[in-house]
Amino acid sequence: MATDSWLKELGGDPDVDRALLRSGLVWPIRAEHPVNAEARADFFDTLYHADAIVGLNTSAMIEASILGKPILTFLGHEATASQTHNLHYRYLIDGGFVQQGRDLNEHFDQLSAVLDDPSGAEDACRRFVADFVRPLGREHSASDELATRILGEMGLHMSEGKDAVAVLPDKQSLTVA
Repeated sequence: MATDSWLKELGGDPDVDRALLRSGLVWPIRAEHPVNAEARADFFDTLYHADAIVGLNTSAMIEASILGKPILTFLGHEATASQTHNLHYRYLIDGGFVQQGRDLNEHFDQLSAVLDDPSGAEDACRRFVADFVRPLGREHSASDELATRILGEMGLHMSEGKDAVAVLPDKQSLTVA
C-alpha cells in the first residue's frame, strides 16, 4: 500500500501539507526502490531517523529491526490476502518484533502507543536479529559463512588468504572472490 493510500485511510487529505501524524512527519510520500546509490542513501536515512516503521510485508522491516526501530503493520486493507499469504510474512509476525493490528483502528492505537513509548521495540528487535538475521552472531560474516557451507556441501574447503580459494579434491584450486 503506497503512502498516499495509507494517508487516505487516516482520513486525511494527502494533498494538504502531505500529512503530519501527531507531531511526526510521514516519509517518504512516494517510496522508491533503493536501486541506485542516492535511493539507497535515502532509504537508509529514512529507516535510521524514523521513530517507527509501518509496512505491509517488506525487507525494510527486517532492516529496521537491525536498527532496533518499532515496526508495525495492519490487516483489513485491499492487499491483506497477498500480504498474509507470503511465506515470509509469518517469519516477520512470528519473530515477535512486528506489531500487527487487526484493522486500521487497532493499528493507529498501536502506532500512537509506540510513538509515546518505543522502549519495548529494541529488545524484541534484538531477539529477532539474533534468532533470524544473524543466528551465528553479529561478529560472524554471514557471506563468509554461506560460502563456507555451500563449498562444504560440495566437499570443498576454504583456505586462508586475501581471496578465498576453494581447494578441489584433485589439488586444483578455484578462486572465490
